[in-house]
Amino acid sequence: MIKKFSIKAPFKPIFLSLLLTGTGSSALIVKAGSMGKIDYSYARHLQQGIKGKVTDGTNPLSGVTVIVKGSAKATSTDASGNFSIDAKVGDVLTFSSVGYEPQEVKVVGATVSVQLISDNEALEEVVVVGFARQKKVNLTGAVQAISSKDLEDRPVTNVSSAIQGKFAGVTISQNSGQPGKDNGTIRIRGLGTINNANPLVIVDGIESSMNNINPNDIENISVLKDGPSAAIYGSKAANGVILITTKKGGNGKPQLNYTGYAGIQDPTRLPNYMDSYDHAVILNEALTNEGKAIRFSEADLQGFKSGSDPDKYPNTDWLDLLYQGSGFQQSHNLQVTGGTDDVKYMASAGYLGQKGVIKIAASDRYNLRTNIGAKVSERLNLDLGLAYNYQRIDEPVNPYTGDMAQIFRQSNRIPSFIPYKYSNGYYGYYGDGNPIAWLDMGSVDKMINKHTQVNFSGEFKILEGLKFKQVVGFQPIDNLSSKFVKDIQYYDNTTGAPTSKQGPNNLTVYNFQSERLTFQSLLTYDKKIGQHQLNVLGGFMDETFKADYSSSYRQNFLNNDLSEINLGDVDGQRAEGGAKKLILRSWFGRVNYVFADKYLLEANVRHDGTSRFLGTHRWSTFPSFSAGWRISQEEFFANSGLANSISEFKLRGGWGKLGNQQLAATTDNNYPTDDSYYPGVFVISPGYNYPFGGVTNPGGAIVNSANPVLAWESTQSTNIGFDLNFKNNLGIVVDYFDRITDGVLLQLPVSSLYGLPAPTQNAGKVQNNGIEVQLNYQGRAGELKYSFAVNGSYINNQIKQWKNTAAEPNGTFYVYQQGSPIRSFYGYETLGIYRTDEEYKNSGVKGVNNNVGAGDLIYKDQNGDGKIDGNDRVYLGSPDPKYIFGLTSNLSYKNFDLSLFFQGAAKVQGYLWGEAIGSISGSDKPTDIYADRFNANTNPNGSMPRALTSWTQNSPSSTPSDFWIQNASYLRLKNITVGYTIPKRFVDKIGIKGAKIYYSGQNLLTFTGFAKGFDPETPADSRGNFYPQVKTNVFGLNVNF
Repeated sequence: MIKKFSIKAPFKPIFLSLLLTGTGSSALIVKAGSMGKIDYSYARHLQQGIKGKVTDGTNPLSGVTVIVKGSAKATSTDASGNFSIDAKVGDVLTFSSVGYEPQEVKVVGATVSVQLISDNEALEEVVVVGFARQKKVNLTGAVQAISSKDLEDRPVTNVSSAIQGKFAGVTISQNSGQPGKDNGTIRIRGLGTINNANPLVIVDGIESSMNNINPNDIENISVLKDGPSAAIYGSKAANGVILITTKKGGNGKPQLNYTGYAGIQDPTRLPNYMDSYDHAVILNEALTNEGKAIRFSEADLQGFKSGSDPDKYPNTDWLDLLYQGSGFQQSHNLQVTGGTDDVKYMASAGYLGQKGVIKIAASDRYNLRTNIGAKVSERLNLDLGLAYNYQRIDEPVNPYTGDMAQIFRQSNRIPSFIPYKYSNGYYGYYGDGNPIAWLDMGSVDKMINKHTQVNFSGEFKILEGLKFKQVVGFQPIDNLSSKFVKDIQYYDNTTGAPTSKQGPNNLTVYNFQSERLTFQSLLTYDKKIGQHQLNVLGGFMDETFKADYSSSYRQNFLNNDLSEINLGDVDGQRAEGGAKKLILRSWFGRVNYVFADKYLLEANVRHDGTSRFLGTHRWSTFPSFSAGWRISQEEFFANSGLANSISEFKLRGGWGKLGNQQLAATTDNNYPTDDSYYPGVFVISPGYNYPFGGVTNPGGAIVNSANPVLAWESTQSTNIGFDLNFKNNLGIVVDYFDRITDGVLLQLPVSSLYGLPAPTQNAGKVQNNGIEVQLNYQGRAGELKYSFAVNGSYINNQIKQWKNTAAEPNGTFYVYQQGSPIRSFYGYETLGIYRTDEEYKNSGVKGVNNNVGAGDLIYKDQNGDGKIDGNDRVYLGSPDPKYIFGLTSNLSYKNFDLSLFFQGAAKVQGYLWGEAIGSISGSDKPTDIYADRFNANTNPNGSMPRALTSWTQNSPSSTPSDFWIQNASYLRLKNITVGYTIPKRFVDKIGIKGAKIYYSGQNLLTFTGFAKGFDPETPADSRGNFYPQVKTNVFGLNVNF
């Protein structure tokens, strides 16, 4: 209340200040004759400290940011909602807090009382789920979502890289940095099968591939992790579901946006190999240990050491030759949005260009997308989505194996004492060949991938709350590969005479085409009556997938410049092809019920039929149930002290059944030549000719073992969790999950007399369980805004049943064994290194061969039978991490912003073998890990086994052991971005709405105890023959027109 009064007293300001102290009132000095124009000068001079309290009308609010508008003065409220700030009467205070509408209050006294109004935006936030959107507060399943803001200003080339570390429970391994083929392997809540373990990817409501999407086109991404949330997708959802929604148009004039960047790529980590001198020394030492003649004389060693004769004593750094310079990467994207109340549109065009860190390797990707929505009438809405992806990939290959992997393998193997080129220009070569010469020749596999996606839908409002929607999706894919391998002739560098030749030159042409046609019919009913909210969904889906491929091969072309297929020799030519057709039909439904915004119930069911299986096993039903309780909405909670600090507290839990119908390596984009596409029927293959009547007649033969009673893999998923949001802007989400996959499709052993491969059967059971935690916090201090998001997961994977209880070897050092993870290292447990021959003799344990002695590994005799053999192998660890985590931090101050994103994994093992450590045979080069090898005379306490050219006792391949297993846990600075938004006063002068420049770095730092020079994310069993992980540094520009 404001009252006018007059007073006669000396020193009026001081008198009034003393008189009103402690009353919460203030006085303003008004000069006579100037009513309507107030003079604040005395009050401003006297009142320097303003105090106040902020509430939500009932309870005090802590952490509310209070700012003196137009200044840098700021503070925040304490636990009781109180604050104090240096301000004057007439100043304007702004109050802001997440979950509440901001307010501005003008100071008219020494104290201020403010009531903030709840911002319904948080309550109204919706998340994309199966065939619908739901309010986040009403979710009962394990669903996590991110928006386009989480993907901005990062030099990612694909969606899997963009979401790595963003979702709790989602493991993404970035195995390669190859241009065009750098997509990660995604596992949601662990590995539940040896067959297809990839999540289902849905783009704008239709199954698709995330590899064909421009990350700049994405509006949001949701991950459905548990049975209750994913059961609506039935037989394809056993490994989780990723829902991607692309950007749409909006009301208003056309808005044009450009985003682009340019920068360079380099390998993250490279191994260090011994130089020629050290390699020659260790090779002589190994030969001596084996009682053989040394290979290099003392004069040879001095020649390598001095490097005086590069032809005779070269010291070639093969990796330096392989990785010549950085790879250039650039991205440019244009997007326009706009529309009216009746028509909205979005159109985008994007280009991504990548030059590899090795010669030839490159990729160019072009993306076009448009989304149009039209309100035809008050009842009818139409939507059309068109997307086209065109990508060219160049992949170097070699004449020895015809692939790219051998180029990396040979570069990591060929000794440094072999020259790349002699002084006369002839190539040096050794063993499998010269990898850099292969690159010089220019053998290349040129791939062109074209992917089109057309989505059309119409939604008709039948009655209030009742809608029918028809969706049609069509996706044609056309992939072409033309691989021309050039031959190479090596020469004697002294005589010039031809020596070894690798060839012949040859051309292989692949053509793969597929079509996916999807029909969806959806009927939804949504009604709210009083405190009851009901949503019902019923639907039918028909999906037909057809694919065919052809392949042709010819060799012995006239020269390496003529690469048309008709110019090759007909002798040795090959032609083959194949086709497949898969049909899936489904009925599904869902019921959501909410009472009083407190009690949440959801039930889903889906009935799927597939053409893969036969008879009664063709169809299967996948139900789910879940419930939630918003405790924070209860009256008893509101009346408790917890309501002062907690804004949302929800318990939820559910159960669901899911399925899987795909065997290993039978993804839809594979060439359809694998009989496992149809494991329930016999397959007759042509090409089995037979003699009759004195001539050879064409014929066919059964090539697989059909199992007519084969059924789906079945996954039962249970989830219990809670969501907790505090009024200080801290949010916590915790989930416990348990997932059991039964009837895993396996091939059981059969007698060799059977004559066919073993039939596929439902014979395995796998369990995954664990805990996921998400933490989010955001706040503000003056003009400094900050937010933090942390997620972490513990995932335990275990085989519960596998054919029988005995261990089944799987490759060189893996095993399938009941009680262990699906991917388990299997080998010998080591106890150290024998330091003397007598120590070995006195051990009473026979080694794996007869030449064990000082410097060799000591293996534990697990069964005590006095000898080391296969019965002594045990579980040694897994390459799949038990812990995964991610941390995102965003800071902004005025026009500057900083983003840091860390990602990592823990309790994960890596295995060193092959090119990861090298060998001392003379045909391979050793890494510097052997510098600390055992030598009875010079290094009796060495940490590595003694030098040998031919291993058995110490071999990481023939005698795998925990000696070669290392901790592959890591923490990686996945991304750092520093940006500056150009002030409006500058951009206005050039006629644009906004502009931002930024620097972004990807994979810049890695903290790990793993083997020096090898990336912990690369495949555990293939180190040394993969395109390396890359780190990226770019500068970018965003402009809004």
